[in-house]
Amino acid sequence: ASPDADDEGAGEGTLNLSTLAALTTLNPLDSNNLQDTMFLQQMNDGLFHVNELTGEVEPRVAESWIISEDGKTITFKIRSNAKFHNGDPVKASDCVYSFNFAMNSPRINTYYSAIESVEASDDNTFLVHLKAPNGAFFTTLSNHNYVVSEREAKEQGDKFGTILHTASCGPYKLTRLDGLDS
Repeated sequence: ASPDADDEGAGEGTLNLSTLAALTTLNPLDSNNLQDTMFLQQMNDGLFHVNELTGEVEPRVAESWIISEDGKTITFKIRSNAKFHNGDPVKASDCVYSFNFAMNSPRINTYYSAIESVEASDDNTFLVHLKAPNGAFFTTLSNHNYVVSEREAKEQGDKFGTILHTASCGPYKLTRLDGLDS
């Protein structure tokens, strides 16, 4: 929309989206619903993304990664300038929180079934330990490796995903959702 558009909130830097059905959650770590996924992909960046056209794994929140010689550990370096929409820096501990949450979510845990455990070795280094080498790891998690702010998710508690939040990192920040009761 142009800066002088009639719609309130529309203007330069504004993206207005509509969906065919109501969203079931705003928590990107807890849905495999098609409408949710299409919407949440606009709001959230993960550690990486697999480009569907080239098949290349592209960095997002992670600036790089190394796969161990035995193929069972992937070490991600988090971008030093990565921030959540709330302004907090993205830390490896947020990655640990996010992956553990997703690994325990009955809605998306199958995407994470190759993972044995995750850990943060420092604020900018996140390790994923696989049960066995897995050539499909990046493709399987391409649309499900989001990172949310542990601090904000815990502050919102059980309401996280049901009310607006700024715990995501990505190209767009959700500022209004028509029909959301909050």
